[in-house]
Amino acid sequence: MRLVDGMNGGAIGRIHTEPGSSKVLFGPDGTLAYVNHIKSRTVSVISVVEPEVIGTIPSFADAFSDMMISADGLRLWVVHKMVGKTSIIGLLTRTVVGVLDTGAESNHPIFAIVNGSIYSFVTVAATNETKVYSQDCPSTMPLFVTSIKVSGIEPHGIWGSLDETRIYWGNEHSDTMDVADTSSMRLFASVPAGQESQVLVYVAGAVPAASNDTENLGTQGQEKGVENHLINVTNSINSTALITIGGLNGLDIFHMIGRDLEINQRHVATAICTGCGGKD
Repeated sequence: MRLVDGMNGGAIGRIHTEPGSSKVLFGPDGTLAYVNHIKSRTVSVISVVEPEVIGTIPSFADAFSDMMISADGLRLWVVHKMVGKTSIIGLLTRTVVGVLDTGAESNHPIFAIVNGSIYSFVTVAATNETKVYSQDCPSTMPLFVTSIKVSGIEPHGIWGSLDETRIYWGNEHSDTMDVADTSSMRLFASVPAGQESQVLVYVAGAVPAASNDTENLGTQGQEKGVENHLINVTNSINSTALITIGGLNGLDIFHMIGRDLEINQRHVATAICTGCGGKD
């Protein structure tokens, strides 16, 4: 992993971690950094001052992951999309408390403090829901609270507002963003967003108060439209394919997700143009 000078630019050093270093998170006091890996079921703990690896947290459910630290710096949730599980880590002891079966294509976690209790929200793309858990003690397994059904298809990136009253997530294949109310744990609103959104970051005060709330903002292809079609796979009992078609300038995005496909089998996707005489 390379160190980069953010003020002047350029690489200024290297930290040797496990193979495939990916996301970097900093603890709330800025003294420690945590790095997950694409090719290793570990998180490296790095001292920011030295800088060097001072510890390793092993034994995850899978290697490929996304992660988030709670505001108190005591919890690290590591979500493994490829296997639909989430590793729960207590950072005081740097050990895995346990593993949650959060669901197929679990994507991103985020934390919020509501009425003094700590909640975690995990987007689950395959079932189009955001799951909510409570975990008051970082050394015990979380409790499932509820599931918030999203308004669109494939919830992905998620973030909370500064006052922790709202949770936002992007629906990747619907080009929309949902807003959930943390007091009721229910969907509050849904608004248009950029195409194929995968990451969401909340920035407080980004738009000047004197503006019309759209200053410096673009449409990011909102007017192009998007369609989703869930179809059954021929000659298969449980297999499905989610087909997403979105407009771009002069062409279309064609995106397909196959689920529960039979292994060691060949699958062929075909399409018919209804506006050009039914030709493939």
